[in-house]
Amino acid sequence: MARHALVLALALRGAAAITPSAGCGSSAHISTGSTFSATLTSGGVERSYTAFLPDEYDASTPMPLVMSIHGMGGTSLEDACDSGTTAVAKDTGAFMVVHPQGMDDIDKKNPSSWTSWHFNGTCQNGGVSCDTSKNNDNYCYESNPDCQDCDWTSCVDDVTFLTELYDYMEANYCVDLDRMYATGQSNGGMMTYQIGATLAHRLAAIAPISGSLHWNYAVQPTEPIPVFAVTGTQDSTVPANGTANGKTSDGTWWYLSMDALAANWADAQECDGASAPYTTSFDGVDELWCKTACGNIDHVLCAWNGNHNYFTGPKMNYIYTCTPENLSETYYQNGQLVWEFFSKHSRASASSVAIVAIANETVVVA
Repeated sequence: MARHALVLALALRGAAAITPSAGCGSSAHISTGSTFSATLTSGGVERSYTAFLPDEYDASTPMPLVMSIHGMGGTSLEDACDSGTTAVAKDTGAFMVVHPQGMDDIDKKNPSSWTSWHFNGTCQNGGVSCDTSKNNDNYCYESNPDCQDCDWTSCVDDVTFLTELYDYMEANYCVDLDRMYATGQSNGGMMTYQIGATLAHRLAAIAPISGSLHWNYAVQPTEPIPVFAVTGTQDSTVPANGTANGKTSDGTWWYLSMDALAANWADAQECDGASAPYTTSFDGVDELWCKTACGNIDHVLCAWNGNHNYFTGPKMNYIYTCTPENLSETYYQNGQLVWEFFSKHSRASASSVAIVAIANETVVVA
């Protein structure tokens, strides 16, 4: 599979136009073949990230860039293993990866430290996105001086941080500006939607995994952007199917169901609603199947037999200390599936938009 993916990726790179970033030709900060961690300052706060440049990286040859965003409570190093993106980058040599680190400025009265991402509707929303009867006051971060019942993430400006991280990678490494992508799981998947909407003019595609947007807090891209959204049929944390008004819940927080979110983005991108089968190399793996829901912008709906985790991860067996030895032990196929989608999309050759959504039991097209 890895060799096949490499051939496909190189063929596509050769066929599509390549736009080099300002970092092409730079020899600074170069380390290939293993993950490395670094920091940058965003909004006056020191932020960290983990990155990976494959051995095939050449400072004079633009290479695609994948940003992979960990879930709540995770770390950039954990995501380097669990998302499968770094392992696939290592095996194929087709792209570089950067894993940003979320903030863990949880109020010191709480014993646990929860790294998280601030997307639309997670801070100071006055109870619009959750059931306030559940008394949700356990997620008060120091960056949120007006913590309310429905607030549950850090309230730093993560959109700016991730935007500046893309800027930094472009300035210091040789990035193909037509082939930059974002993916993430759970809270990271939600942040992927947020950054996809904000940077639709820069990114070639996004792949949110088991994530959605808050009900009544949907953001929309200002221009078409391919989206590959993956959620398991047994996911009870961010369930795929919702009520008639598109609302779905884990029992406390309210999110857009997958069909409602896809319809929301399709409306912004003038989807024609046409339907047809959509094929991936992983059809049948853990009962994965897909169909398009939009002929002109290639909306696709898929389903797979899984929980609230990465594709082909039936158990939440996360690796928090990622090393070269365990790089591909968990959800390698998740990285393969995501890269297979990304490798088909370039801003230079984009003529359609794809949104892949997972639905519980059945796929519902709004």
